[in-house]
Amino acid sequence: MVTIREVAPGDMGRWREWMQDHELQQLVPPDPSLMSYAEFAIEVDSKLIGFCNIADLTSDQAELGIWIGDKSCWGKGHGTEAMKQLVAFCFSKGLKRVYLKTLWSNSRAIRCYEKCGFTRYGTQSQDGHSWVLMELYNNDAL
Repeated sequence: MVTIREVAPGDMGRWREWMQDHELQQLVPPDPSLMSYAEFAIEVDSKLIGFCNIADLTSDQAELGIWIGDKSCWGKGHGTEAMKQLVAFCFSKGLKRVYLKTLWSNSRAIRCYEKCGFTRYGTQSQDGHSWVLMELYNNDAL
């Protein structure tokens, strides 16, 4: 069972541990332009497996992010379930649109977002990285 919850002080030690993994570092190049407004921990059966966040929040839209740091949990649908919960939370707060960007090379993430109903609306190159831009409107079905 996947749940998202507020980040607890003890969670950051796990984050630092995951960020020592070169493969994980490549999946989340830093984007200093984003200011996070809400951070959530992702758990499966009470075990911390990653984080998700809401950033760039305006009155009717926000940028979402998700990161599964526990590689033993990759490919099991946990990210998809967590993203669906995050989207539902955003839409329950009155947001009309959520959007995100992911690396072109991150095919797992692209599949996850498409399963959640996101559609591609563009591309972006920034600091040597190529991104896929995706969005989901509140009237879209999850």
